[in-house]
Amino acid sequence: MEVTDRNFLIRVKLGDILVVGSNFGLCSLREQAPIMLKYLGIELVLVFCLRGYSSGTQ
Repeated sequence: MEVTDRNFLIRVKLGDILVVGSNFGLCSLREQAPIMLKYLGIELVLVFCLRGYSSGTQ
């Protein structure tokens, strides 16, 4: 996974809102990836367009 903002974990605060673009992805089909955002304190994620996964993904 490529880190584009090395200070993200330091800057995120309880109650923050994450605004992302059309290329947002968590690189995981597991529920732990979005749960991690909630654990960090992010209350809301606004997404312009969330990419879907094909039904053939294992």
